Amino acid sequence: MQGAAVAAAAAAWRLTARLAAQIFLGYTSNLVSAGVRESIRYLVQHRMVDVIVTTAGGIEEDLIKARRRLLLRPATAAHLAASA
Repeated sequence: MQGAAVAAAAAAWRLTARLAAQIFLGYTSNLVSAGVRESIRYLVQHRMVDVIVTTAGGIEEDLIKARRRLLLRPATAAHLAASA
């Protein structure tokens, strides 16, 4: 992200705060697994957003994990060849 984009976002944020506008935070589900979870948590915890809109793109992974024990194995070339 470029500094100019951060400055523009900060200016927009200040304007919405001054106007007492509702702030919507929209993001795709992959941002949570990509490491943005703590930033989202911070915004919500400090009441900096009013509404969250997200997708459930990875819901199938959560359902699989909840249904049965998940076994993780390394994806080595030998392992991939053996399972083919």
